[in-house]
Amino acid sequence: MAAVIVNPPAYGPLTIVATEGVAEEEQGPAGALLHTSFQFGAALGLPTVTAVNVTATASSSPSALLDGYRAALWVPLAAALLAALISAFGLRTRRGTPVVASSRGLAESHAPAGNRAPADVPAPR
Repeated sequence: MAAVIVNPPAYGPLTIVATEGVAEEEQGPAGALLHTSFQFGAALGLPTVTAVNVTATASSSPSALLDGYRAALWVPLAAALLAALISAFGLRTRRGTPVVASSRGLAESHAPAGNRAPADVPAPR
């Protein structure tokens, strides 16, 4: 119930932030990718939390149920920390290996910056 109340108000601002800087003709795919990632995260996260909760709950006593809930709440915390680490450090390219976005997707150049550029991207000045 809490997820239903909290998440929908966050969709609008998150969509705005995620699609900021994306070309107008690519706003639809960018928004679809964002919402697909929300759905995929929920499809993986909820069963994982449930499995940890069931595994950690030893009996039906209130203290055992609380222990299961406590263990299960570590799963989304770990997922959020992992996502933050990947966002901060995991998406970097090697120095001198620029990743250039084009209308055909991402084209990775293995030449040092300035030596060559894709045909549809103007050369740096």
